[in-house]
Amino acid sequence: MSETERIRSQLQRFNHSVWGFVIYRCTYGDDARWTRFMSILHDRTRTSLEVHHSEDLLASLDWSVQEDPSLNGASINEVRRRFRAWVAESGVPPDLTPRYGFCIHVDAAALESVLSGPQPPQRDRHNVTYVNLVDRQWEPVDPATFDWEGTGLDPATDDPTDEGEEDFEGSRRFDLGWMRLNAGKILPRTYNIMGGSGWSTNYRRPPAVASL
Repeated sequence: MSETERIRSQLQRFNHSVWGFVIYRCTYGDDARWTRFMSILHDRTRTSLEVHHSEDLLASLDWSVQEDPSLNGASINEVRRRFRAWVAESGVPPDLTPRYGFCIHVDAAALESVLSGPQPPQRDRHNVTYVNLVDRQWEPVDPATFDWEGTGLDPATDDPTDEGEEDFEGSRRFDLGWMRLNAGKILPRTYNIMGGSGWSTNYRRPPAVASL
């Protein structure tokens, strides 16, 4: 089954009318730049769907862009919190499709990468352009509930948040709960991959940019 056939199957099986990731706009001040950003994402998606002879899926694609000035500069964790609330309000079982398991966070750096990087129809072969893909289920390590015995770590001397990775934004965990994703590979490619165990098998730790 092709990527677009899977999307059609999900829409029919779950009686859904829309598909696609929800986008959280976390940078404000220039609406023209944001409009251009969304146009590029739309062009990239249309080109990908044309390859599959599935342009008709554009009619049911819904980015559900979340725009709120209070999101300006919002962190990944804040977006995850709001996304969880959005999923809960939708009434849809959260793990039914990738739409309800992952969302997209766009900050000033991600926006700039897309606007200044390769433009459609040129492909981004060097992972210059990206958005931040956020895992809804990710949780920070809580020492109070951490399984010290099961992991063999000593709460007196060991740090469960240190997994031996290089420090990135204050964390040494491998899975940070989000990754930078090539902006040309969002739909339908990554949308399909994120079904099942797609996150764990395809995760790339920032600052690397995943090209799935």
